[in-house]
Amino acid sequence: MMAELQSSKPCDDKLAFDTKEAAEGAATYAKFKHGTKLGVYKCGHCSLWHLTSV
Repeated sequence: MMAELQSSKPCDDKLAFDTKEAAEGAATYAKFKHGTKLGVYKCGHCSLWHLTSV
């Protein structure tokens, strides 16, 4: 029996959003709720959108 290899990406443990608008909404919520300023970027590994500190 062969073990399946799992492909892991550097972004596997990050929140991911399907659209830029969804990521921007989460960033806006974080600023309103916690005072945390976040930016968004499209990931080159998974092609989804992630948050980043600004």
